Amino acid sequence: MRNTILLLLLATPFFLNAQTVPVRSVTIFKNNKAMVERNGKVQVENRRYITRSLPPALFGTYWAAATTGELTSVFTALDSLESFDPSTSPVDMMEKNKNQSVRIWIQPSNNQPLEQMEGKFIRRLSNPIQMANPYNQVQQVSNVPFLFQTTDGRYLYLNEMAVSRIEFANEPTIPSAKKASGRLELRFNSDKKEQDVNLVYLSDSIGWTPIYRMEMMGNNKARLSLRAEIHNNSEDLGDAELRLAVGIPKFQFAEEPSRLFNFYLFSNQYQHQYYRNQYSNTISTQAINAQVIDEVTVLGGARNNQMNAATSSAEDYFFYSVRPGNFSKFSRYQIPILEETVETRHYFETTLIRATPDLLHNYTSYQSYADQRKPDDAYPVDHIVEFKNQSKQPWTTGVVNLFSENKNGLQAVSQSQLAFTAPGATSKVTIAQAPDIRVNHVESVVDRRENVTEFFLRKYDVAKVEGNVSVTNYKSEPATIKIRRSIVGKPLSSAQEWQKQEENAYLGVNSSFEAVWEITLKPGESRSWKYDYEVLVDW
Repeated sequence: MRNTILLLLLATPFFLNAQTVPVRSVTIFKNNKAMVERNGKVQVENRRYITRSLPPALFGTYWAAATTGELTSVFTALDSLESFDPSTSPVDMMEKNKNQSVRIWIQPSNNQPLEQMEGKFIRRLSNPIQMANPYNQVQQVSNVPFLFQTTDGRYLYLNEMAVSRIEFANEPTIPSAKKASGRLELRFNSDKKEQDVNLVYLSDSIGWTPIYRMEMMGNNKARLSLRAEIHNNSEDLGDAELRLAVGIPKFQFAEEPSRLFNFYLFSNQYQHQYYRNQYSNTISTQAINAQVIDEVTVLGGARNNQMNAATSSAEDYFFYSVRPGNFSKFSRYQIPILEETVETRHYFETTLIRATPDLLHNYTSYQSYADQRKPDDAYPVDHIVEFKNQSKQPWTTGVVNLFSENKNGLQAVSQSQLAFTAPGATSKVTIAQAPDIRVNHVESVVDRRENVTEFFLRKYDVAKVEGNVSVTNYKSEPATIKIRRSIVGKPLSSAQEWQKQEENAYLGVNSSFEAVWEITLKPGESRSWKYDYEVLVDW
């Protein structure tokens, strides 16, 4: 029987053996790293389990164990193997089997049907052209002319690019090349033919991103939903359980591949070939998985509690547990995690310029020193929606898309960020800047007493500063407005009630506090008030 070899098969690269220990669970962090746990039975021969599928482990994280406690060591090496050469061309195949009669199919230049002919390959008439690709790797361009003798004695001058198929009378000899291949051995002190092993390692290029959606239904209620977008550019994970970590991971040394498997560190005759094969394998795997690279799978589910993922916690982390199904390399999933109704409060907020002694240094008389804003230079005011996490699980930091319900349905209004919110804590999200709330502020020094105190051999004056805040609501509905100001000094009085809270420890002659005014204005209403404080200044 004749043996047919298609050029498509000739171009197929060598693939590494599949890993045989199945993935049991993967803990995925938001910093693009994941702890992979594999568990299963392996076949042992001469007290060794051998595989050429090296795990993509990061530095200092690979840990192998046997449930029997009979694992004695882990060994890796780089071997030179004879394997099919993925760069083999049609001319290479015919030259390797030049004593065989072959049948070839030629594509004429005038787009005519394929023409077939029988005969023998004589010799190539030039060498392949070598070119460098964007990865600085040399590749051959198959545009080689060759001489072919037909069975009726004719000699044909042909071009390799015209050959679309080759058929051999007998099984052909396949061109091979030496390939650098990593080897992993688990060694045991028992003659058992089967061992139950557990493999754990930190892998790169697997991560997840939280995506929130908030649908505001009036001023006091909203629906908050969370989905996880999970990406896997590392390895096939099968149908393993995925545990999405909520927390701030710290992997101090895991920023490079494990030395146990990273043979790139060695400069030897195999290095270039190893890089080349790794590159070829990556590109080929991308091509094979092209149908899933850009595919986003959304798993449906019922609303509210039936949609929520299983949850757990450990130390400073909280975990959402999901199982999306077959999670192959270069695939992505978007999976519902939670959906709940929250009570909301809307208000408007602005922050005045921070008051510090530095603002007074250049002013030696009772004059205005800064922040004399005209009406057209009013402070920007943000529209805020505030809500409390009344669930038993935290909300992780993530992007939130905001929608508002009106007579036409849900209207997209903005995209913002939802910060980490522990159970029982309050979160706030900025909706937009409100142009119809105007806040203005002026301030000046109204009194000064010299050489009041000495601090670290420096003499300080006391300056009394008076400020004035004015607010106008141009909206067609009442508005609650918060005005914040951080002040270094001592608060005295305010015509409008304020909340004063001392800020973090301030290692200076003055203390520091935050003042917050909260007022509610009717449509078109304006209000202004004065306040004052004292500050020690080293004039």
